Amino acid sequence: MYKRKINTQPLTFALILLIVFSMIQVFAYPLSPPPSPYPTTYQSTNIDIEFRVYPDRTIELAGNYCFNYTSPYMLITGPDTHSEVRITKEGELFTLTTNNLIMFHEEQKSQFPLNSTTLSIAQEYTGEIATTSINGSIVFPDSWAGYPYSTYINFNLFPYNSTDFTITGQYSDETYNAVLTVQLIPGLALSSIDMNIEGNITHLLISDSIKVFYNYTLPVPGFTSINETVLRGTILNQTFFEEMLYDATGGLLTCQLYNVTLSPIDQNAAIIYVNIVLQGNLIEILAKIYENIVLQFFYGGSYYIPPEMISVIAHDLANITIRSVEEINFELWYISSARTFGFAFDMSINLEKMRSMIAQLMVDDFPQEIQPDIEEFLEVKYALTKSYTETITYKDGRIEYSGNYVFEGNLNTEIDRVKDLCMELMIKSTPYPPPSRQIAVLNETKIIDMSNFRFKFDQEYYQNTQLVSLSFEGVKITPPIDPINSTCFRLERFFNITYSPYEIPRSNDRLKLTVKGETNGTHTVIPVIDPTDPESVPNPDAVLSGNTFVWNNQSISKLRRLIFRIYKGFALYIEKESVSPNNPYIINAINVANCEVIVSEIQSNAIITVNNVTLPEDVSPPPGTYKVLGNYIRISSETGDISGNFTIKIYYNPDQLAELGIDVNSLKIFYWNSTKNEWVPVETRINSEENYVWAIVDHLSIWAVMGQISQPFWTETWFLVVILSIVIIVGILATLLVRKRRKTSTET
Repeated sequence: MYKRKINTQPLTFALILLIVFSMIQVFAYPLSPPPSPYPTTYQSTNIDIEFRVYPDRTIELAGNYCFNYTSPYMLITGPDTHSEVRITKEGELFTLTTNNLIMFHEEQKSQFPLNSTTLSIAQEYTGEIATTSINGSIVFPDSWAGYPYSTYINFNLFPYNSTDFTITGQYSDETYNAVLTVQLIPGLALSSIDMNIEGNITHLLISDSIKVFYNYTLPVPGFTSINETVLRGTILNQTFFEEMLYDATGGLLTCQLYNVTLSPIDQNAAIIYVNIVLQGNLIEILAKIYENIVLQFFYGGSYYIPPEMISVIAHDLANITIRSVEEINFELWYISSARTFGFAFDMSINLEKMRSMIAQLMVDDFPQEIQPDIEEFLEVKYALTKSYTETITYKDGRIEYSGNYVFEGNLNTEIDRVKDLCMELMIKSTPYPPPSRQIAVLNETKIIDMSNFRFKFDQEYYQNTQLVSLSFEGVKITPPIDPINSTCFRLERFFNITYSPYEIPRSNDRLKLTVKGETNGTHTVIPVIDPTDPESVPNPDAVLSGNTFVWNNQSISKLRRLIFRIYKGFALYIEKESVSPNNPYIINAINVANCEVIVSEIQSNAIITVNNVTLPEDVSPPPGTYKVLGNYIRISSETGDISGNFTIKIYYNPDQLAELGIDVNSLKIFYWNSTKNEWVPVETRINSEENYVWAIVDHLSIWAVMGQISQPFWTETWFLVVILSIVIIVGILATLLVRKRRKTSTET
């Protein structure tokens, strides 16, 4: 367990929140919008949700959502969007990768500033320090009418057509310095400006010397020509400067030292020496900037945040920014001949400092009733960001974002805690929280594994048409269980979470629900419908292989009375109509019992189980000299004896065959005949290349592969025949040899 750590990267945290809220939305609320009042508007929603139920009563979720909206009234279209998120696990490390693409349409990307902007952001975090590099440029058009359209800029006029400038600066240890260089058209009222700026979070020093030419006018409408009288009434007048400074900063900056002097050169020119010290609080200034940004962001939106809370949050953000930034180097420039503005930033942030300040400051910014939840969340962290890299680029109307985040610890538990926090914040902050029954179920439902999580989101716009699709898989949860007995349970409260008068599917909605019973190798789950239940689940529209039931256009809450039964071994539900010689059903129990059963005909619907057993009770040992190879295999039906056409394939281990000394050619499949109390062999075929034996049978029973021990070669008939033949031949040869010797002796 990790204590007082919160260095999870903010963007990653946002992605996790998006994922969790998407999951809650899928199950707790309708995904499709309410019917449109416009008769010419068309919309449709297609939703596929899959529940994979395991023997340990966990559920793996997967889903697909597609929304089609077409309306002649839809004039504004957004950019096309594609997003992918993936989580993988290797050892003790979790890796979250995300790839995102935003593509603006031709009309959008042809408009300023999208048509002339390039941007590149690269960020890397390791060893508590995050480094960021930002580079980009914007080419200004001839003119631009912003929003509101009363804002109009002509980039062919002064100063855009004649002024070049460069600003370079550096910030470190709460001190900063910068140099502003401005080049004006020669012969105008001002010469080049080289201004030095330096300071800290409380003081700002500006120093420069500027040559001024009298009786020239800048090419700006209403600009008064410069002379000594004008200068003494403006820039040389401290009161004028202080009033202008107050109007510009709202009093956040005050003038501590104002030393501006005029040194004549001749009748037509002079030099102004500037030495100004401004006093203020950089944190306050930055907080005001943040506050204005937040107000603009939420202005006119559906969310309301009290202004006093925005002010407090803005101050905390400013403090966090100033204190956690280690170093900044930046350069800004403008080239008038090309009308190009460019920028480059290099920044390093101490995320550990940022973490500390968030823990100390941000808790107080939340309403008092939810502060304990935030404090508890910050107190303990189960997953820490070990490292990450991010890149964002923009060019030619395309925004590409990719991120790779490595977490150390238990990311599954951390995400579940984020889910719980989101629920608490939603309950305590929204005026219309979800019904209490939904809250209770969501709080009781725990996310236990997202190590194989996949998420995709796509949004496309065509003429008057919006297409949205998202999909996810690899979310494993433990929902509240409604037990029936030791081997049966329901998910009544979990499935009933979506119940409401407006529950999908509705008009133009298509909802496909898939429930699949899974196996863990030793036990199997099978969905079961109780026909005697007055609230019985509707019969599925299809029963697929692998204990998979499918319902079309049935609401999730109608599955609440579905029974899940746990069987020992590998079990499968088989429909009589779904099997035939041309479409056999294969029960693959190789991982469970080294067995495969092919069903090509069956008497009636059945649940068939396959599992390994030791020598069962009331079953005799192998007959005669036979030995069992492997284990006994029980293949049975829940409804008792059932007939059909079954091909049984049992795999054997050739090493065990050699170890027991069994002759491969003697292998046979036997079944236990409980009526006669004996083992009965069936016609068996052997595939010695793939190491299995198989037989076609018409019933189910207890089965075993048996073989006989290979006999020593001197006990074999062929060996005795060979030996006898050799003895006879030797005898004949010996007789002939004796006769020959006798004949020779007689002649002598």
